[in-house]
Formats: sequence, C-alpha cells, structure tokens
Amino acid sequence: LTITDTTFNANDTSAVSSILYDIKSLRSLVLRQCGIDYKAASKIACALASNTSVQLFDFSNNPIGNRGVSALAVALEINTSIKKLKLSGTHLGIEGAVAIASVITNNSTLEVLDLSRNSIGDMGSSKIAIALKSNKSVRQLSLRQNFLSDIGAMCISLSLYDNKNLQTILGCNHSIRYLNLSNNDMSKKCMLDIETARRMNLHESEKETIRQKVAFFLNNPSNTSYFGNSMTVECMPYLLSAISNTENITSLYNVVKYVNMPALFEPKPCTGFADSIFFRGRCYSSHLR
Repeated sequence: LTITDTTFNANDTSAVSSILYDIKSLRSLVLRQCGIDYKAASKIACALASNTSVQLFDFSNNPIGNRGVSALAVALEINTSIKKLKLSGTHLGIEGAVAIASVITNNSTLEVLDLSRNSIGDMGSSKIAIALKSNKSVRQLSLRQNFLSDIGAMCISLSLYDNKNLQTILGCNHSIRYLNLSNNDMSKKCMLDIETARRMNLHESEKETIRQKVAFFLNNPSNTSYFGNSMTVECMPYLLSAISNTENITSLYNVVKYVNMPALFEPKPCTGFADSIFFRGRCYSSHLR
C-alpha cells in the first residue's frame, strides 16, 4: 500500500490503522509526505505493534516529531516483522534519536534504517552509535544530512571498529554493510576513517568479521606493545592461528576475551599441539570448538 503527496485527516488515519489490524497479507506500507502529525502517527503505531506481516514501513517527509517517533519506537520494540524502516525528514531531533536508539538495541529483525535529514546532530549520533554496538541485524544505515561534525561521525566509526584493545573490538557492531553519512560537516580524514571502519564489516559472517578485525589489530605495528613483556613475538603466530581456525563463534569470543588481559597472559608450550596457546591454566589450540 502506497500513499504519497496528500494530507491525512482523521478518517484516513483510522482507515490505515484498520488495514494494519485486519489485512494479514500486507507487506509494505508507504505513507510518504502525507502531512501526518504525532497524533496520527501514534494511532498508526498502535496498529503497527500488533501487525505481523508488514516488512517495509516508510514514514518519510511527515512532521511526526520526537513524540510521534517515540510512539513508533515503542511499537517497533514489539513488532517482529519490520525489516526496512524509513524515517527520512520526520523531524526526529535528539529526543527522537534516543527513541530510535532504543529500537536498535531491542529490535532484532530491523535490517535497513533511514534516518536522513533529521537534524539529530552529534548527540543523537552518539546515542545511535552506542546502540549499534549491541545490534546484530541492521545492515544498512543512512544518517545523511544530519548536521554531524567529526565528533558525531567518529562515534559511528568507533561503533564499527574501536581498536583501543581486543575487548573494545569484540564489543563493536559487526553487521553494518552500508553506511551513508554524506552531506554532513565532516573532514576528509574523518570520512576516510569511517570508510576504513565500514570496510571492516564487509565479510560474509560475524565470525569472519571478528577474525579479520582482531587479526588487523594484532598485525598492526602500532599495537606491538599491547601485550607488553607478557607475550613474545614467537607466540603471535600461534594466537593468530587459533583465531583464524576457531570454528565455533563462542570459542572465538572466549579466545579474544581472555587474551585481552595482558598481565595474565603467559604463552607456554602445550604438549601435542604445535600451534596452541596457554592462558590462565587452560590450553587453547587452533582447533577450538
């Protein structure tokens, strides 16, 4: 169902709500530039919460503001069918960005999110960035034309690849493939850093993405002092081998988590394994399961 370039009245809002409640085969709902305010948006959001069929929801160019978005955010924390959400030009502001951040944190089905032209600024961007770190479903994100400076943009970049240590890398987002931050007030260097971070996520699986990020960190000459005297140069290939060959995602997380504690890391030979590492009394081989 697509309705664009019109002005909604109370009857129109009721009709759309009824459609969401009653029609179980509806796959997309596009209500672009229909003059929908926060009251109408709240009513439609209530119906959307119980809908189980709509996968594309487009509310672009409607002045729903932060109150309308907040109502929609509550619905999306319940809804489990929406995969594409377009809220371009809906006057979100910072409060609206906070509400959407909650959706990103709690919704596990959303894959495409368009928040362009909403003036969320650096503060709103930072809230979105924090939420992205715990999200595993969003593949595409647009924050185009949102008055972001280098600060807000770097918050997003660090949510994809934060190389302070192995634990911060582990806590990053590993799912974002497409990121649009165009038409913001960013320097060329910042844009390059963001693109580098995004490219870290262009692997087929979360497991491979984590492997590549960790390997990049360990192979970076600037991080050679990360393990201090507790890790010899000779042990580095064994650690990389363990990370590269670990098949189970839980084991991979454990390897990265444990070696994040340099003072406790002591490489020792393990009988029977040519490429094993010894840590906290446990032996980790390159064939962890």
